[in-house]
Amino acid sequence: MTVLVHIVEILFPLVVTIAAGYALGKVFDLSEDTLVRVLTDFVAPLLIFVSLYRSNLTGESVLRIGGASFFVIGSIGLVAYAWASVSKLDRRAYLPPILFYNTGFLGIPLMYLWGGTEALNVIVIYDQMQGIAIFTLGIFLVTGGFSSKGMLDVLKSPLLWGMVLGFFFRFAGIKIPNLLLHTAEFGGAGMASLAAFSLGVALRNQRISFDRHLWGGLFLRVVGGFLLGVLGARFFGLTHQVGIVFIVGSALPSAVFSYIITHRYGADASFSGTMILVSTLFGVVTIPLTFWAANFFL
Repeated sequence: MTVLVHIVEILFPLVVTIAAGYALGKVFDLSEDTLVRVLTDFVAPLLIFVSLYRSNLTGESVLRIGGASFFVIGSIGLVAYAWASVSKLDRRAYLPPILFYNTGFLGIPLMYLWGGTEALNVIVIYDQMQGIAIFTLGIFLVTGGFSSKGMLDVLKSPLLWGMVLGFFFRFAGIKIPNLLLHTAEFGGAGMASLAAFSLGVALRNQRISFDRHLWGGLFLRVVGGFLLGVLGARFFGLTHQVGIVFIVGSALPSAVFSYIITHRYGADASFSGTMILVSTLFGVVTIPLTFWAANFFL
């Protein structure tokens, strides 16, 4: 019961901010394109840079969790790709909310409340692996694949450069003056709320259709993510609390950023928006269930 209360507390600000974007988008003529542009080209790159610059990516645990993370992302990507191909769906629109999940804004506070610092360290590493995948594979995916145009779009992306520079300054040991670091931190501080608000604005004229593609996407995101999380934990030797965090993390709701990059690079973002909203609301039920079920596989 305590876990359920914590989950509701964590989900509540996200849902309210999405609802606020939806309501204000209905009342005022808010530009969805402008919101997304500000988020992807200014706010998010700053936060990504600061987060990676301050990260503690070292040790065997990083290799194990990182390997398991990419195993889950790659495996569920292949399954979703096959489903999209058979169903003749636009892969640029369909795959992102299944491949990428909310290990950051939802997973980090959730795991800290559940398991303290040890659980927090695991989900932070997982979230950073997700970030690498989103800002490389994700951009390639929504820009049309490994083509010259796709490569050019990736290289022009401030999101990618925020990640590259964050890693470079971190591992090169380059000291950044506190004034600049605090400035970047201030600029990126609104990323979570702006992403959720932008999603709400996008949903103002969208009807949610519970068709087989949505149910299939939800099944792949939650059940497929859970089962692949179990396999990833076993293959890479993640046991006890570390394994539970990884398994539950693999079945979290779709990442808000799957909508952001889909919209930013010109793909149809309606499916991503619906998946994020529905999977987040269902998370009140699915997250406690995955915590309970994970104990039977470790």
